[in-house]
Amino acid sequence: MDNQQPTVNDASAAATSETATDAGLTPFFAAQVDQYADDVQWSAPRRNLVLQGRESVARQLAAEFSAMSDVRITPLRESSGGAQGFHEFSVRFRLVEPGIPGVSIPPGAEVELERLRVLTRDPEGRVVSEMSVETWTWLPALPRNP
Repeated sequence: MDNQQPTVNDASAAATSETATDAGLTPFFAAQVDQYADDVQWSAPRRNLVLQGRESVARQLAAEFSAMSDVRITPLRESSGGAQGFHEFSVRFRLVEPGIPGVSIPPGAEVELERLRVLTRDPEGRVVSEMSVETWTWLPALPRNP
C-alpha cells in the first residue's frame, strides 16, 4: 500500500489489566525500554523532566516502578503510522516510596497514572524521542469492609 494509514488498536475492550508481581520492570515496561534507541530523548513535560539515553530512561522507569505496589496496568489505545505513533495506558497502584520526580503524592496513597506516550521512530523502528503526557491522580481511599 502506498498510502499507509495509521493503525489504531483500541485495547480497552479486548485487553485485561496486567498485574505486576515484582518490584523491577515488568514485561510491559521492559518491552517499552527495548524499543528505545541508545540516544533516545525522553520527556515528561508536566513534571519538567527530560532524560537523554536509553540507560537513563531505563533507570528512571525502574526507580518509578519500584515505588509502586499492587500495580494494575490497563492498555487503552495504540497507534503506529510509520515514523510517529502513540501508546496510551493507565496504571493504578499504591505509592510505597516517595521520590518520583515532579509528583507530590504521599506514600501510602492510591494513585492512577494515565500516560500517553507520543513516539518518534527512526527508519529501523527504534524510538528516538518520547514525550509522555501524564496525569497523576491521588485516588480517594475506598472504605474497607469490616
